[in-house]
Amino acid sequence: MPSRFGNVEVPMARGEDLVVFKVIAGRPKDLSDAAALLVLARGFDIERIRQRTRALAALAEVPEIADVLEQLLARAEA
Repeated sequence: MPSRFGNVEVPMARGEDLVVFKVIAGRPKDLSDAAALLVLARGFDIERIRQRTRALAALAEVPEIADVLEQLLARAEA
């Protein structure tokens, strides 16, 4: 998602991407941040988050990362 800074257009991560990065990082603080983002930003494209998390988890050969995301999503919906 590009943003303009003066005459320069630069790529920027979407909020959904930030959630993915936090889940992939997997540190307690990152998971806490991801959980908060999921609760506070109700307009996120959850399917986009799921697809990107699954893809990166597969590349890292750590499929459990997708399970962590699902746990965070379940908590956010509660």
